[in-house]
Amino acid sequence: MKTIKQFAVVLISLAAWSGSAGPISQLLTGGNVSGYGASGFHDASGPNEMSGPSLATITAAEGSYNGGNLDADLVWDTPIYGVTRGNLSGHLDFSIGSGSIGELTLSFADLGILGSGYAVVFNVMAGVQCCGGSPFAPNSFVPDPGTGSSILTLWTAEDMYERQGIGQVDAPPRIGMDLQLRIAEVPEPGTTLLLGSGLALLGLRLARKNRAAP
Repeated sequence: MKTIKQFAVVLISLAAWSGSAGPISQLLTGGNVSGYGASGFHDASGPNEMSGPSLATITAAEGSYNGGNLDADLVWDTPIYGVTRGNLSGHLDFSIGSGSIGELTLSFADLGILGSGYAVVFNVMAGVQCCGGSPFAPNSFVPDPGTGSSILTLWTAEDMYERQGIGQVDAPPRIGMDLQLRIAEVPEPGTTLLLGSGLALLGLRLARKNRAAP
């Protein structure tokens, strides 16, 4: 019986440890870092492109963060370039200690004043943090202990403009983005299969012991 209990503990621990990021479960506001104003857009045209007066507050976020790939539909309350919603997508790799770790493209869902095909591209830098006093300081992707979720925190300014048909055009940054999302953890398919197989073997062993009991 002791062996069976140990086996069960190992399986449960493995399932808890082996998780991959999943759906966005919550848009966090106000940040939980002193001086960080998630979630919204700010004016990045001043001397410090990473901070400036607030331009809009992000009010909703739906999507997922899987394997470093972010796919989030965002809604905000004040028009940015004439629009109030768009899709934020791209790849982030927080295992890299410094330097550029990926681009995030904000594609607008409305035509607005930009016309069809415009997007804003953000460069996210690993290890560049605006504030202290919290494990969730930007830019980071950190497990939130005891919650079964992780916190994705971003603090960045636009890098360039894009328009379909004309390629990329360098331009001074005009807007910045402060975004903090709670990401639910879901088991990896391999872990789920392993856990199911292990539990099946555990059940079979228990059944055999019951049959063998006098």
